[in-house]
Amino acid sequence: MIIYNSDKSEFISDVTNGIIEDKILEELRNKMHCSVSHNEIRSWTNSLEFMSLNLMDDDIPNDSRVALEYNIPHTSKRTITLKRSKFLRKLP
Repeated sequence: MIIYNSDKSEFISDVTNGIIEDKILEELRNKMHCSVSHNEIRSWTNSLEFMSLNLMDDDIPNDSRVALEYNIPHTSKRTITLKRSKFLRKLP
């Protein structure tokens, strides 16, 4: 289930301003009617800060989309996965 979806610029801003965890937690409560432990939220913070640093690469366009998926379909396992697509440019 997608619990976060924004462009690169907004994602970096949300991480930098320390609000990404609140946005994810709100979506979990709204979509899945659940909450998580403080340790899991801390894990998100660490992982997403690292991903944010990687996305600061100027070769990645600012309008690139960032989507975070929480549950792995058809299992009881869960993870937050960052998916990044590299768009091909049309050759002249």
